Amino acid sequence: MRALDVIIIMFVLTQVLALGVGVVLIEEQKTNPALAALNVAPAQSGDVMNAFYFIISILVGAGLLLLILMLPFRDYIILLIEFLSTSVASFVVFFTFLSVFGVRGADIISMVASILLFIVRLIVSPFRNVLAIVASAGVGALIGFSIDPLPLTVFVVLVAVYDLLAVKWSGHMVTFAKHFMKQKTSFSVGFEGVTKRHVEEKGKVVAKEEPWAIELGSGDMAIASTITVVSYKLGSLIFPMAAMAGSAVGLYLVMKRAARSKQIMPAMPFIVGFSLLFLAAAVAVASLCKLI
Repeated sequence: MRALDVIIIMFVLTQVLALGVGVVLIEEQKTNPALAALNVAPAQSGDVMNAFYFIISILVGAGLLLLILMLPFRDYIILLIEFLSTSVASFVVFFTFLSVFGVRGADIISMVASILLFIVRLIVSPFRNVLAIVASAGVGALIGFSIDPLPLTVFVVLVAVYDLLAVKWSGHMVTFAKHFMKQKTSFSVGFEGVTKRHVEEKGKVVAKEEPWAIELGSGDMAIASTITVVSYKLGSLIFPMAAMAGSAVGLYLVMKRAARSKQIMPAMPFIVGFSLLFLAAAVAVASLCKLI
């Protein structure tokens, strides 16, 4: 199986996990105060101001991260940020499922499980992919549970524009990506390896090894998961399925383009664009079927 195929599978699995967590949060919040308290939106779920609150939070976080990268002990600080952010996000996943099953001490168990997950990631480097999937699903479920379709649409469009500018204009997203790839953090999922090629040089066929790497940011997975979770609020599982399919198509296209150009590409415009396109098509078809 090709690395790209595995990345796309992990991308979809993240959304499936986020959808499971999100559905529980959405359906159980009315009868479970502990789950309702996980809402992170500062305003009512349908308020468009939530979109601006979240995008400003992302911009502030990016600015702080740029400053941190200038510090002498940046790797330790980033490790601490990774621990705090992934532990909280993983906690949401564990706590949601344990709470709905009425497990005693769900909060303590979830906290311990989240910390252990991070410890395993430190010991076993490839396990960062697992942690990235769980944490991204937690973030996507949390935001998706907290806002409604209108602010979600505004938010993800703003994120897509920001991602495009951050890669093509300011370039700071490229700086982040290179640093996270080098440090093998759980802020992305990825694989690397070496491809052997036979080329002709001076009339002789020689074997050459070409290193390769493929990475996908956890933010891309979290935003796609947010769209999927919010889509469930439209009233049918058909809509999150459509959103997932669209985001997978968008990711495949941008990854193929990045492989051809051999450079870091802004994935969010493709993921968000195709996800919303497929979702809009599903809504249109569903509305048409009702009219017929």
